[in-house]
Amino acid sequence: MNLLGAHYSFLNRLSKKVSVSVLLVRLGIVAFLIYSEIFVWF
Repeated sequence: MNLLGAHYSFLNRLSKKVSVSVLLVRLGIVAFLIYSEIFVWF
């Protein structure tokens, strides 16, 4: 039972890390698109 709880908390932390990295990737893509738009316009 304790092992299951530890496994669940590990999965919870892993999913949080994955969601944070996905958010960072999305922000990077948005920043790259904005930067490329500015670079094209000027």
